[in-house]
Amino acid sequence: MRAFADSDPGLLLEEKRGGVSLHYRRAPQLEEQCTTFVQKLLPEIEKDFRLIAGKMVFEFAPKEHHKGAAISKMMQR
Repeated sequence: MRAFADSDPGLLLEEKRGGVSLHYRRAPQLEEQCTTFVQKLLPEIEKDFRLIAGKMVFEFAPKEHHKGAAISKMMQR
């Protein structure tokens, strides 16, 4: 993902704790290329990660981290 993001100054790779986001807000003309890229990458990592599409961003987040899990933990406490 780093190589893809570095291929254009309008792309930003945001590394997060356990995940990563690819922002293309500064390069909206690259939406189709970014979509194709993440769709090709997904089968390799979908066992552990889920793809979240946002406004001009694609995020790969760990499957075990989601609102339902957070609410369940909170309710247990």
